[in-house]
Amino acid sequence: MQKRYMPLIEEQVRAGRVSASGYATLLDRILMREGLPQRYGTQTVSALRLVEGDSAFVEQRCYLWPVESPGQLDSLRATVGLGPVGEYVKLVGETYGMPCIWDPALGVEELSALADRSGE
Repeated sequence: MQKRYMPLIEEQVRAGRVSASGYATLLDRILMREGLPQRYGTQTVSALRLVEGDSAFVEQRCYLWPVESPGQLDSLRATVGLGPVGEYVKLVGETYGMPCIWDPALGVEELSALADRSGE
């Protein structure tokens, strides 16, 4: 349904009735749900990981969903009124009380596998 309304959202952004950051968030959500890299870096996914050592434990982490152009991410975010990705990842981590990680080398398949193992 979200994808069906994107042309209307784009029209409303041009008319100044919908924020560009709202458009970016919706676009990223659609791309993520289609299993594609996002454009603006607004979507995250959580995953569990086993930490082994003297005593093993499970740690929950948040990951920024992979992006199309990691080297241009901050400039793309700025075009729609979003702050730098480093600030966003820090804020998400503080909000959810767990580390939030952006690893530009982590691909969709790898991150999907991590999330699948977590019951996402």
